[in-house]
Amino acid sequence: MNNYIIWLVGKRKAGKSTIAKELNKYFIEKSLPSIVLEGRDIFKNVNIQVQERIKILANTAFLFSKLGYIVIVPAVSPKKSIREMIKKISPVPFFEIFITCDEKIRKKRIKSSDYFQLYVDKIFEEPVNPDLVIDTSLHKANECAKIIIDYVNKNIQGV
Repeated sequence: MNNYIIWLVGKRKAGKSTIAKELNKYFIEKSLPSIVLEGRDIFKNVNIQVQERIKILANTAFLFSKLGYIVIVPAVSPKKSIREMIKKISPVPFFEIFITCDEKIRKKRIKSSDYFQLYVDKIFEEPVNPDLVIDTSLHKANECAKIIIDYVNKNIQGV
């Protein structure tokens, strides 16, 4: 089985999108069908509540996973109750990877903030029991991707 979901959760500018691109690059090189679902790309100029955005992302991830894709979702996904529900109902193996970063480094990466971004950071709840925790202030993006790939390979058959 090659279809599963890698959900990269963490505050904004922790490195989720950069790692997602590295993961996707790896899967493309291995000729494995993969897709990155970025909330900021899907919901441009759309006024939908945070919780609804995450549910839509999850349902889209489920659809692509059922089609045989490895789905990579870099999303703040601030509410742990919603993340736990998504993991529970996922039709394929689901890996919740907590991407964290030293706060001083993370804040230096932030160029501007709008109300929505500030709100999402404010309500963010850290995962209680993620499958993996990666600190991007300790590893480069390609190293983070390798850690995730190694973890997935150890925890799923046929990858």
